[in-house]
Amino acid sequence: MALAIATVADSISKLSVTGLTIEDVDDMSVSIPTQNPTLAPRADDYISNMELIYDSQGSGDVAQMTFRYDLNYRLYYKPVGSGIELEAFDGLVDMIALILDAVIGIVNLTGAVETIPTGTIRPGIVVAPDGTLHWGCDLSFRVMEFIN
Repeated sequence: MALAIATVADSISKLSVTGLTIEDVDDMSVSIPTQNPTLAPRADDYISNMELIYDSQGSGDVAQMTFRYDLNYRLYYKPVGSGIELEAFDGLVDMIALILDAVIGIVNLTGAVETIPTGTIRPGIVVAPDGTLHWGCDLSFRVMEFIN
């Protein structure tokens, strides 16, 4: 049995969204760059809603299983106060749509059978790890892996 959580995270970091930097779990930074919008793993809640389902009889390395979990990210679109706020909000909504398009359009995400956006998206002000305020939101991606 080998879970591919790190492989899936690496694949998400390699998605192509124009104007967006996507961080992987092994290159996260405390301060968020202000030049480009950044999508980063949430260090305080990265993996959630884990669910393991046995698809066949047996245990350990014998049973066929489906493992589902959410990978949680935070989008830091633009620092608060860096321009006309309504334009920042409009751009944030456009960026969210681009990210969702990229995730929905995934054909071959290494390590997973399926990755889909899930949960509620609440655009607004988010706090970066260094305490700065940004226009942004939290995004969750539901991942499904087959094991064995």
